[in-house]
Amino acid sequence: MAEILGLDTLVAQMILAIGLALVAGNGWAVLRHFQGRPPPGQRGAFRPRRAAFLILAGALMVIWSAVSLLS
Repeated sequence: MAEILGLDTLVAQMILAIGLALVAGNGWAVLRHFQGRPPPGQRGAFRPRRAAFLILAGALMVIWSAVSLLS
């Protein structure tokens, strides 16, 4: 049933999109922090370890889903 509907491919594509969003969003936040331009309305401090962790998690998701889609 999963092959007929293409759910395996759909799940891998969704994980790829979420991983790319994590990498892009947190990368943009890190870049803006180092440029000295915090987001408007920011209330908390920038957490570089959290951003690095989320970039790493997103990169792992991208690698896993890309390998799944290519194999």
